[in-house]
This record gives sequence, structure tokens and C-alpha cells, in this order.
Amino acid sequence: VGDSLTSAQGVDYSQSYVVEAARILNAHFQVISRGGMGIYRNHDNSTYGTLPTYYEYTEYQNPKSDKPYTYDADIVVFNMGGNDAVCQTLYHNTPSAQAEYVAEYEKLYYEMLDEVFTANPNAFVVCCYGQLGSATPVFDVIEDIVARYEAAHPERRIEVFEFKMAIDFTITNDGHPGPK
Repeated sequence: VGDSLTSAQGVDYSQSYVVEAARILNAHFQVISRGGMGIYRNHDNSTYGTLPTYYEYTEYQNPKSDKPYTYDADIVVFNMGGNDAVCQTLYHNTPSAQAEYVAEYEKLYYEMLDEVFTANPNAFVVCCYGQLGSATPVFDVIEDIVARYEAAHPERRIEVFEFKMAIDFTITNDGHPGPK
């Protein structure tokens, strides 16, 4: 579950981290992602089409389905927050606006974990962040959100993974990481 980084925007999909991870693990995979999508707000500060507004209606190869998503994956990689971080930095940059933004983001991220586990009750969920850097108030709270979720739901299997930003990666013509 993710944004443009999960969708492999700017590169051939066969070179994406999703395909590479599935290849290494010899795993079947399904992707729910869209470039520019956020949890609270999208990269352009809009709220239309954010992940919470459509996640429960996604279905493999049919994002316009009116049926709830029922795949029940073994592992769910939840790689959301990059567009929220961009939006928060560009449009909500006063201390009070940042605090408001982060509070709403925390609430919706937590609720999205409920949605992910409702759709995938037996899954191990890995919450990722930081592919393009992680020094933002939005990313600062992900570990706290997951710790609170874990404390409230000890039966759930959930972890946080912070990507280390590579200093030698290629950049595509639209500013996304290349395949290297």
C-alpha cells in the first residue's frame, strides 16, 4: 500500500522495490498505490482521493470496485507518508498549523492500520518511511503511532522500517528515485 514510490513512478515497474522484494521472497504480490496520494492530504494539499477515502473499495486490478477489498495477505507493506510530508512542509508550515496537521495525520494513520488489519487480519504489517529522507514532523510520529497501535492490539503483528536514504541513487526525469 503506497504512493508514487510504491507505484514505481518514473521507472519501469519491473525495476520497482515492490517487484524486487517479491522476487527475492518468491512471493505473489498485489499493489494498492497511486502517485500523489496521502493519508490526510495529497501532495497538492487536496483531500480528494486520499487513501482513507477509497482503500476499503479497492480490489486487485479493479480500483473502481464497489466491493470491499478481501485479499488477506501474509505481509502488508504500508509505505505511506511521503506526500503528507511534502504537503505539510509546503502548505502547513507554521508551528500551530504543523501541530494540527500532524495530529490529524496521526489519527488517520492509526485508523488506516485498522482498515489494513480488517482487510488482512492475519497479516504482518510493515510500516515504512524515509525513502527520500525522513526529517519531517510527519515521519517523526510514525514510530509513536505504531507503538500505540501495538500496545492497544497486542495480537497484531506490526513493525516499523525506516528506509535509509541512499546517497548514490539515480533520479528519474520526474524527480523520483531511479532503479539503482
